[in-house]
Amino acid sequence: MYMLDLLKNIYNRIENIKGRKLVFTVIAIFVTFMLIGILIGYFNDSSLKGDELNPTESGNTEEVKEVSYEGTITFLGEGFYPEDKISYVLTDTKGEEIILLRATDDKLAIVENLNVQVIGKVSKTKDGRSEVLVVREVVLKNATN
Repeated sequence: MYMLDLLKNIYNRIENIKGRKLVFTVIAIFVTFMLIGILIGYFNDSSLKGDELNPTESGNTEEVKEVSYEGTITFLGEGFYPEDKISYVLTDTKGEEIILLRATDDKLAIVENLNVQVIGKVSKTKDGRSEVLVVREVVLKNATN
């Protein structure tokens, strides 16, 4: 019962704050929480590792640039690269493989067997043997292009 009475007394005191005293109380609470937020941000920032603050200072300074290839998208099959989820390959006019293709959506299925320009970033398969183009954009090519 003592704790309940204490809380009731605190509530009644807060309810009786009016006028200038209320304004100063709200400003004091605001400044207090602002300082607490700044301190938390400072300690959180200082606890980051060096490579998290500036990724270009880490050992891996290789930049991944977007590239584009032209050719025909051909369905490769689900069984060739199941761990990489690669089902399509870009082929030239002779049917020879240019690069493996992977996308996060169904854009490759829509333009299957069509002459296209694919734009994206090159990465390696999980086994490290082949290059894969992670397709960001597909541009449909036709005879007039």
